[in-house]
Amino acid sequence: MKRSTLSIRLWGVLLAGVTAVLYITLCTSCKSNHATEHSPIIWDTVNIHTSNTNAQEVSNGTEKPLFVGDFSLLFPRENEALAHEICRVVLGKEDTALPPENALNSYVARIEQAFLADSTNIEKSARQTVTMTSSILYEDTSVTTLRVDITSRLNDEEAFHSLRYYCFSLPGGEALGERNLFFDGYEETLHSLLVEIAKNSYPDIYFITEELAPNGNFAIMREGLLYSFPTNEVAPQLNAQTDTFELLIPWEMLESSLLANSPVNHLI
Repeated sequence: MKRSTLSIRLWGVLLAGVTAVLYITLCTSCKSNHATEHSPIIWDTVNIHTSNTNAQEVSNGTEKPLFVGDFSLLFPRENEALAHEICRVVLGKEDTALPPENALNSYVARIEQAFLADSTNIEKSARQTVTMTSSILYEDTSVTTLRVDITSRLNDEEAFHSLRYYCFSLPGGEALGERNLFFDGYEETLHSLLVEIAKNSYPDIYFITEELAPNGNFAIMREGLLYSFPTNEVAPQLNAQTDTFELLIPWEMLESSLLANSPVNHLI
């Protein structure tokens, strides 16, 4: 799912000897767009647009951007612990303690620098475009699920898209993995359920069943646990239709595997 970024404000910077134009703003009126019915969180959007230009090409009058990025990430307005945890798991441990705007800026700078460091092996007209969007997929007073989509394209090649879900407890903001929800040994149980649901839902599709295993990329939903997989890894037959393949495990099928203090018990 593609989403457009919001309006932005200009800020000029110089990065790694390359002329850069960077736009950054903080949206402070996002409650109606990003807060769910029972949400205890007001979410703000940090947006960054960056466009780096090869200095030699500028001097020759043939300005060609090498790296163009549009990044949009949601942060909680008044929950510092959750904001730091989002920085840690989404952007990387280097940015955990930074304010949201600085953390996203640092993340973008690392991506730019990594690309420009390899540009000597790419023709000067090489252009990489990266887009990040985010949304709240589900939220109640105990848990929230953040969806992050990243699309990257080099020159005119086919775009690469990745989708990642991040779940957090509320109000403490702890990132949640399967080990926070289930008893030890959950891997075999979830694997069996995912294979069963896939075969029952798509009887005519061939699945690489060993890849239909808990991978940490799940969304906590009202109806159950939604797992996301790269389509080419689990169902190559569907690769031309979609780049992500998702399966929902209803809570009633998971109830016997949940910890007594699992943060999702209220959804059963």
